Amino acid sequence: MYLICPQFISDILRNISRFVFMGVLWWSVSAATMLGMTQAATTAANDSATTFVKPSYISIIIDDIGYKHGDKRFTQLPKEISFAILPHAHYSFDLGLAAGEQGRDVMLHLPLESIVPSGQLGDGALMTYMDRAELQETFASALASVPNAIGINNHMGSKFTQLSGPLYALMDLVARQQLFFIDSRTTPFSKVESIARQKGIETARRNIFLDHVTSADFIERQFKQLIRQAQRNGHALAIGHPHDKTLAFLLQNLPLLKQHNIQLVGIQDYLYLTDTKAKTPNPVMQTEQTALQTAPLP
Repeated sequence: MYLICPQFISDILRNISRFVFMGVLWWSVSAATMLGMTQAATTAANDSATTFVKPSYISIIIDDIGYKHGDKRFTQLPKEISFAILPHAHYSFDLGLAAGEQGRDVMLHLPLESIVPSGQLGDGALMTYMDRAELQETFASALASVPNAIGINNHMGSKFTQLSGPLYALMDLVARQQLFFIDSRTTPFSKVESIARQKGIETARRNIFLDHVTSADFIERQFKQLIRQAQRNGHALAIGHPHDKTLAFLLQNLPLLKQHNIQLVGIQDYLYLTDTKAKTPNPVMQTEQTALQTAPLP
């Protein structure tokens, strides 16, 4: 018969208690550590969510590039400024090459027939009386004269862009070349956007002309209007021209867009970010934009 010493039993119980206590302590510390890490991660995520605000987008196209050797000065601007180059102009080919080498978006600034007879259309103009064969030949020649062109916008065109027949014929050619088409909106009655969308062509409209009055004060007012519209609608598209005052203003003021949480993007990125191929025109936005537009150009 064996006798169990009370001291032996006491030692065993004390060791068991110590083991249990250490286990509970370890679990408590581990749980607290994990909880702290989770809370820290949650706080960081919340801080990130509260500080990030999606930017608005602005794209600016410089029209009428190619007439003058001095147009090359506009290559000083950020590459996000897109060039719309006239066909067959003296400096068009070289400027198309130079802009493409910069990674800048290049467009064919395609002359279209105007309501007001004008000698300013230049070579490569499409007229409403052309048959399909002549239209196709003139378009192909104009496009070939502007290297690196990935899209089109209209030069003048207040008559052409109102007529469904000529526009359908033109958009067939644009779709075949997989180009986009920006409506310069030289008339409030333009059908460019609706017919382009029917053909599955990426499209957008000009919201603001920056410099059809070539004074520094006017350009500043238009630029501020562009910022307001981008902040209100999430995006806005402007067209400027190769004037000295336009270049000086943009060089000085484009860096200020970041202060307004606005990102300057090339026209191709603008089309992607605003999903203009899939969307149908918003009647409310159209009304606002029409009110902002100045008198139609030819």
